[in-house]
Amino acid sequence: MAVSQATKLRWFDQGAVAFAQLFPGSLAQFGASPPPLYVCPLCAEPDDTGRNFRVQLFQRSAVAAGLLTAEHVPPKSFGGKELLLTCAPCNHMAGARLDAHARRRENPSDAFTGRARKPVRVRLTAGGHSIAARFRKEGETFTLKVLPEKKGGKPGAEEGFRESLSGPEDSNRNITISFHADRHAAHHARVSWLRSAYLVMFAVLGYRYIFQPGLAIVRRQIREPETEHIPTFLCDLPGDHPWSEKLILKVREPEWQQCWAVKIGRYMTLLPKPGDTAFYDRIAEERRKGVDQTTVHGDAFEWPERPILGIG
Repeated sequence: MAVSQATKLRWFDQGAVAFAQLFPGSLAQFGASPPPLYVCPLCAEPDDTGRNFRVQLFQRSAVAAGLLTAEHVPPKSFGGKELLLTCAPCNHMAGARLDAHARRRENPSDAFTGRARKPVRVRLTAGGHSIAARFRKEGETFTLKVLPEKKGGKPGAEEGFRESLSGPEDSNRNITISFHADRHAAHHARVSWLRSAYLVMFAVLGYRYIFQPGLAIVRRQIREPETEHIPTFLCDLPGDHPWSEKLILKVREPEWQQCWAVKIGRYMTLLPKPGDTAFYDRIAEERRKGVDQTTVHGDAFEWPERPILGIG
């Protein structure tokens, strides 16, 4: 269920208070009584000095105008709920450019584990004949529903497919399943998880955390997913982890890996702690040495139900 307009306005007001408390001087240009102003957590960029930030300021009317939108964290296709406000361009860009890749990457495994929320489109091949179908697992049963071939498809494909399966029992009845509709850019999919982790940390710790110098590279990676700005930021956890498993971990050990870690399903995303501008370089160097730290210790925090922004 989508959050109400009243809830979005409350989130706006909370964000405006958090921003004003951290940067009171930036509002002086608006006079002695500046209006409430909200800053999208994804748009802010440091200037050449690294001490000041270029931001776009949104007034309260931006909520009703649709310029500020409620953001699902993690993406809605992974069961995420609306958690905070981002500007419409940042929100809409992520859907097609990042989150769709993350969803397509997981469709095959989710289909075979029965975790898929809806049937997945596949292509079945038998005896050299290919047909379109939808694949789903319900309980212990796998279901394949053949779809009508699109206009211009290979004539007789379905008939040939069925004939291949109706031969003698000792004939080759193998069916190949291809998830052809789920082609994706792997790095774009990984960056989608980085984006979700960054946003939930903003929801918890607010502007004070994301305006740390070490987070600039994270925003750049989100903005430019086709370029590998951060070599290592995502861990694929062993075992079966449903997407409903979400938590935030403040990693204390090992010391070289102290950071914030955000777990969503089978992925653990690493974000630097405040003041640690060399975090990703250190992680990459340890990996080059052959150190593959899979066990960490720290303090776990529950997933937030609403934005806190570091002000309670």
